Amino acid sequence: MAKNIAKPALQEELLYQAQDIEALLQRNELGTDAFINKVNEAKHFTVRIPLVGAFSSGKTSLINALLGQKYFAVEVNPETSLPVELSYGEQVAFTGHGIQGNTLTYTQEEVLQQAYDAILPDGWLEAQLPAEQLAHFPYLTLVDMPGWDSGINQHSNAIDSYLTRSLAYAIVVSVEEGTLRESIRTFLKELALFHMPALLIVTKTDKKPAEDISTVVEKLHAEATGLLGQPPLALAVVSARKKRVAEFSVALASVQDKMDERFQQAILVPVNDQLRQLSIRLEQLSNTENLDAERVRAEQQELDQKAEQFRQRLQLQEQQLDKDLQQGVERVIGHVRSRLLNNTQCLANDLIYASGLEGNIMTIVRLALAESVEKEFSGHISRYLNNVANDVPQGITVSSQFNASTDGFKISDDTSNNFTTTLVSMLPLMIPAIGLPVKVLGVVGALLTDMVRSFFNKTNKELEAARKQEAAESQVRNQCIPAVMNQVEAQLRQQIQQQAQNIKEQVASETNTFMQNNQNTLKELERQLQQGEAAFEQKRQQYLTDLATVKQWITLFSTKKNGQ
Repeated sequence: MAKNIAKPALQEELLYQAQDIEALLQRNELGTDAFINKVNEAKHFTVRIPLVGAFSSGKTSLINALLGQKYFAVEVNPETSLPVELSYGEQVAFTGHGIQGNTLTYTQEEVLQQAYDAILPDGWLEAQLPAEQLAHFPYLTLVDMPGWDSGINQHSNAIDSYLTRSLAYAIVVSVEEGTLRESIRTFLKELALFHMPALLIVTKTDKKPAEDISTVVEKLHAEATGLLGQPPLALAVVSARKKRVAEFSVALASVQDKMDERFQQAILVPVNDQLRQLSIRLEQLSNTENLDAERVRAEQQELDQKAEQFRQRLQLQEQQLDKDLQQGVERVIGHVRSRLLNNTQCLANDLIYASGLEGNIMTIVRLALAESVEKEFSGHISRYLNNVANDVPQGITVSSQFNASTDGFKISDDTSNNFTTTLVSMLPLMIPAIGLPVKVLGVVGALLTDMVRSFFNKTNKELEAARKQEAAESQVRNQCIPAVMNQVEAQLRQQIQQQAQNIKEQVASETNTFMQNNQNTLKELERQLQQGEAAFEQKRQQYLTDLATVKQWITLFSTKKNGQ
């Protein structure tokens, strides 16, 4: 049985310190809304583990066995299946969520009957259950995904939508299959491109002799390792029929053990950004350079001039970003087209034998986009953010700076810019390894589905006549691929343009806020200096005390440690 896992230490610490942090932000006239939002996220923080497999892989049977009773129908209708998010709750509760934000309460009987018409095709079901095994994992949400081989487009979209919200995927394979299906192989290749770990769950092990099971498991593990580029995070060999699911519980525990890592990135990095801004204000207000009121006033005027010069340079940086991204679009389009052309013979065979041309085109386009989007765009956006951060006016220079590193955040005494961390920490939200490709794939994928179906409807008679390989290849090369590329190019350009605009707007907002905070701090310092040396000295001691506290918080929340 899995151990009962305590709340991650950093989560406990943030909730414990939250009231004091909020009070200090308020006392220093810095906004608290963003911090309060992060605290609320921390209170209900959870990570998702989607279970992915074919309809015959035994996902739902495994979940029912884990829960100790049959909550969900095993004989699933592909047309009515949808993602089911399972988490611990003191009472049984089923809530359907529609794409428009509508919710609907379901009974146990309705869930067993899959009566989801009101929230299909793009909705999902939330299930809170008082199962003992779920109680061991209060910060995990299991997601029973529709069968991967259903052939229904929204199921693939639903799986895509979890990439940015999951800590790992559980790949469920029946021992009877003996090897990974082609669709699962493709999916694992995508996970590898996104650096997403996976669990390997081998089911129905009661249906083969022990020696055969060992051989199959070894083969599946080797296949998954090769496709992921690393071994699965955990391996579980289970039998739902025999109620042998202990290894699945252990595998889930291995994921929950990594909660702190995800909690730090999702919650603590943004919190530390706010604390860093607070530390800058406190250090400036403490006036460690012993400036007089006249010199502070001069600093304000100088900062105004620098701000105007910065805005002019920012326009040039934005123009360069647009140019770089458009060049990247051309290279991505070329890569996708090359991938399709290289698979002309395979796609022609799909035409001849009517064996799923649409699905194979989607697979090629998905992988080509995933391979090239991050490569072409993340470097340009990262460079833009760094250039802006290095250029933004600082006001009074402070002595204790904070610097970003690949392992998180650390205190540094030699960096020249205390705003770099704030902008660089925006990078995972703006591009990157996952978000942008998924957005492009989602939109392009939906349009490709409609386009390909329309294409085949219009040319069905021609395709029936084009049974020879040469004719089929010509059809693919001269009609199908150009039509696909028109859709890919149009949607990719639109997505990149929108993404670039979002980035520029967010950077402008962050830099304006940063400069305004600096200016407000200088005005406050000038006002206090004008009240006399004795009165200011008392204030200074409070600022220094608060500054020491804030630095301790930053150090604490920058520390990566396991809550076990």
